[in-house]
This record gives sequence, structure tokens and C-alpha cells, in this order.
Amino acid sequence: MHTFTRWESSYSTKRRKSPLRTAESLATLFEAFGPRVVDQAMTDYSMLSRSPTPYCEVLARNAEELSALVSHSKSLDVSLRIRGEGHSLNGSSLPRLGELVVRGDALRHIRFDESGSVTAGGGGVVWDIDRIVAERGFSLPVINDGFPGPSIGGYVAAGGFGASSRVAGGLWESVKRLVVVDGLSRIHELTPADAVFPWIFGSMGQLGYIVEVTLMLNESDAPYPLGTTVSSTAAVSTDNAPHTQAMREEPGLVWFTLFTSVAEAKAAGEALMRLEKRYERHAAFRPQYSYLIRHHAVVAPLIYPRCEDFIATGTWGLWAGSPNQYGGRVRAFESDLTKIALIHKWRRYLQTEYVSSISRFREVLGAAYQDFRILKRQLDPNGTWNPGSVIPA
Repeated sequence: MHTFTRWESSYSTKRRKSPLRTAESLATLFEAFGPRVVDQAMTDYSMLSRSPTPYCEVLARNAEELSALVSHSKSLDVSLRIRGEGHSLNGSSLPRLGELVVRGDALRHIRFDESGSVTAGGGGVVWDIDRIVAERGFSLPVINDGFPGPSIGGYVAAGGFGASSRVAGGLWESVKRLVVVDGLSRIHELTPADAVFPWIFGSMGQLGYIVEVTLMLNESDAPYPLGTTVSSTAAVSTDNAPHTQAMREEPGLVWFTLFTSVAEAKAAGEALMRLEKRYERHAAFRPQYSYLIRHHAVVAPLIYPRCEDFIATGTWGLWAGSPNQYGGRVRAFESDLTKIALIHKWRRYLQTEYVSSISRFREVLGAAYQDFRILKRQLDPNGTWNPGSVIPA
């Protein structure tokens, strides 16, 4: 078992019992942080989960203000829910009753501080960051495929991989620095040399809010724009983001991914094809996708546990009917998929995909889940960040 002595804390893990607060009362209690009461419900990407209304939200602006926000929320025993671009199927970014939503829309700065890298605010959309560096003759080693959905903070929290991972590896291989505000209001600057660094990838906001990400840039002959700062404003809030519009045009879009060794990738693809066959009356499945994810130096234990190249093999398609109609079928499909993964000891990509119960994380992650719980107790012992979505509150 991994040890994290640097992160030990004497704080009690017991939570006080306090009444659930309304959105309006939260707005009063957090008046200093510029709150906003929202009457329209948020949904996850699958539209299978919906937030209560109204809810109260604030914007994350910088690490110092976030640290003060965490301290204030702890004094009031109010939980915080991180919401980026909402590019996931499992509802983990949707607030529960009495929670305060923390959004990253104001964290979209991009700085060129050091040759070979770019530093981006956690709320900047990955494709937007890549566009801005491309305008200066550079590119990011890893970006997501599909729609221009996730923020860079959300991409880290989800693990992060794409087609270019066959060369560059997962996102964890190309990040030089993370700034994270934990559940004790501490600000951490993490590099690959820190024991906790690889656990942030795939952590789903359990360990803190990702304020900044410093990314490597691919080699280029272009002059490095040292000292340049850009405000990334092309990507707008979740409710109007390009990927959300595409989702509305294709309701019922759901995907599931298995992570396997290279040798077992073919067997995983065949298992998914058999599963698709059983549900073909209910969904229009598209051709499977498969990514090689190269291993270089870093292992992200919440994504894949071994020091080796691995394969992401996935099934995706459109489920017929409304969310109320296809929800039960998606749950059944997810249950059958999980059984396959457990039988073969394959990993599921839980971080962005539909998960029917919190016990799935313990079942699929195995020993890594126990280590993760230890780290959660050390960095967020009161369960301030995203309680009850991965680890029981």
C-alpha cells in the first residue's frame, strides 16, 4: 500500500449534522464570493441525471480566493460541488441539495511562462487552449477526441487520453505542474516528483479543485512567446457550449470504455461486440474505438495500475427514446459490462462514463480504491469536495 505521510492530518473525519440550506440562504452566507442563484436545472452529458432547482453557484477566480471559500464552507459545514463543462455521464458534477456549486468559467487564463510549456486556468476548454497555442505555432501532446467538451481541469480530473496518446501517452505524461486547493483550504503546487501527483488524474474532484495546469508543448521551430498572457474567452458556459448543443441534436449518446493490456485488447473488443448484439434492438451502436496509450514514466493508478502500454477499447451509440425510456436499458448494459470487466480483471473508465452506483468504484478500482480513500482522508477529511459521488460521504 502506498503511504502519503506528507499529507497526514489531525482533522477529524466526523461531520457535524446541520440542516440543508436553500439556494437563497447559501447566496446570503457566501455573499462575499459573488454567488448566483440558478433556477434552471443542470444535467449530465447523458441527461440521465438532473440537479435540483434552484441551486447556488460561485465562480472560482484564483487559488487564494478558493482557499478562503473552502475555509468559509468548512466553518458552515457546506459541501462544494465542482462543475466544469459537464462532459461526463455519471452525474458527479451535479449539486445535491444544500451544496454550493463552484464553476471554472472565470479560470480561463493562458500564460507562456517557460519555454516548452503553457500554463492554463483549470476552466479553459482543452480545444480552446490547443487553438490558442496553435496560433503561435505550437500544439499540445494530448487532447480529447469527439466534441470540444472538457475543461483542462475536468480533463485532468477524468484522467485524459486521446488519439495522440499512442505516442504521447495519457495526459498524466505531459503535465508539468498542477495547482490544487484541497479540502483543508491548502494550496498545493504539485509536480511529477510528488507522490500525490499521479492520483489527481482520474480523481473526479475528490482531492481538491484544480486551479492551474502547466502542460508540455510539442517541439516546434516557432519562437516561444515568453511573457504572453491570453484570456481564453471563446468557450462559454456549459449550458451553451458546442458539445452541449451537439448532445441536444443527438440525445441518447452514451459510451463505455474498457482498459486492458495490449495482449487482451482483441478479447475485450469481442466481448463488447457480443454485448452490443444483446442490446441492438435498443441502441444504434457505432463502430468501436480503440486507443493505444503509451507508457513513458508516470502511472495514474485510478486509470490503469501497471507500468505498461495499454489499450482503451470502447463501445458507443445512440439509445432510442427519451432519457426516461432508455435509462433502464443503459443501467442494465452498464451492469452487464461491469460483470465482464470484473471477470476478466479489466478496468472500466468510470471517470467520464455512466456508473449506476457508488459501489462500482470500489469493485472496479480494487486495491487502488483503498489507497484513494486514505488520500481522501488526508487531503479532504471532512468530505468538502464532491461528497458521495465516488467515496461514501
